[in-house]
Amino acid sequence: MIKQLHTTGPAPCPRQGHTLTPVDHSHALLFGGRGDPPRGVRGRHLLQDVWLLSLEDGTWSPLQPSGPGPSARHNHVAVYWQGAVLVFGGATHEGYSSEVWELRPGQLPPEEPESRATATPPWNTAGPLAWRRWDFSDGSPVPAGRAGSTGILHDDTMIVFGGSTAYDGTSSRPPYLDDTWVLDLRAVTWHQPPCIRGMLPPPRNWHSATSMPLASGRCMVVYGGYLWDPETRRELYYDDIWVLSLPSTIPFAATASVVTDPAPTADHPADVTDRIADVTDRPAALAADHSAWVWARVPTGETGPGARNRHSAVCIETDIGSALAVHGGNRLFYEGPRVGDVFYADAWILPLASNPDGGYETPGWQRALPGSVRGPPYPQLAHHVALRGPASNPLRGTWLSGALGDTVTGWAASGAVLYGGEVGKRLGTLYAVIYAAR
Repeated sequence: MIKQLHTTGPAPCPRQGHTLTPVDHSHALLFGGRGDPPRGVRGRHLLQDVWLLSLEDGTWSPLQPSGPGPSARHNHVAVYWQGAVLVFGGATHEGYSSEVWELRPGQLPPEEPESRATATPPWNTAGPLAWRRWDFSDGSPVPAGRAGSTGILHDDTMIVFGGSTAYDGTSSRPPYLDDTWVLDLRAVTWHQPPCIRGMLPPPRNWHSATSMPLASGRCMVVYGGYLWDPETRRELYYDDIWVLSLPSTIPFAATASVVTDPAPTADHPADVTDRIADVTDRPAALAADHSAWVWARVPTGETGPGARNRHSAVCIETDIGSALAVHGGNRLFYEGPRVGDVFYADAWILPLASNPDGGYETPGWQRALPGSVRGPPYPQLAHHVALRGPASNPLRGTWLSGALGDTVTGWAASGAVLYGGEVGKRLGTLYAVIYAAR
């Protein structure tokens, strides 16, 4: 089932390469992206606006955070952590960014770990809303500036994989990345996992990465993407599935103490490092779980969505366990000197399970039930976003429930919201979809 949702009141301009991050069970925060340039303007029209989508009343609200914020960008990463939205990287007019920015509403106490696992408190925008940049000027390692990477939240870390970085046009190595970085959100430090094992996925950009719970523990599932081959001067697209096992629990050093920020003043601006005091070496603790940080490629058979990039992917629950639901995307096709874009309007489901041998298995891709059975066909979408909450705490709201009608019973297990993208022009449409295998 798929249904277009119609909001009321003002709305953001159409865009692609943006992020739309759930901040509680009925609201999501939109930031950045790339829009169509105004008439008479040439070049990339990058955005830095902030909007709040309410699934409770079906409205978009423009937000005006205080303080200097991130420059206009697209193809960045955003996650929600302890009452704040964190933004990493992206392509800006100045180049590829490695910055981390935090957007946090005032008067919202941090959540306890137990509450984060079961519920999400309402996001408070009644108080002041402020940007602040995280400081990594102490000389510790940071990832290269990048765009088109992916990031997921895992306990108190953000895990980033791949993307593309600056290219001088002369190197024989394309500027596409296959590295994995972990941002410790409490210690405010980056590191690369010291014990990653297995064959690494090939470098890629505009892929998807999805957090998925399996019997063996939580993992990150990577699908698709592309890179530019300088030898053939063509884009190469992937249709592979890679799984990175993650630590069952990321421990926080017992000797670390976290202090409350002082109120920001002109002489003492707010800085995220004010919250951290006496943090011991967590990378060593992160390496303690030797079953984690292992890459594995999962064979999926001959049938499937095929190679693509700029698709969306979410984790859903099926009768046989967790599954990956992939929607849309695109790729270039080459016919002699002719080059064109193919935009996909399909959806696919891949059930995934861990096995006793420490690997992963799947019955293969299943085409999702066409939307035409109960509504319009799946739309052509690329470079859009998909969001959903866990089955224990799904996205919900009075307006959304009214729009779903009698299909709301399947929403918790396999429902998602899709927004934006492009099919030759940028889109500002909003959809609700409930994925079901054919």
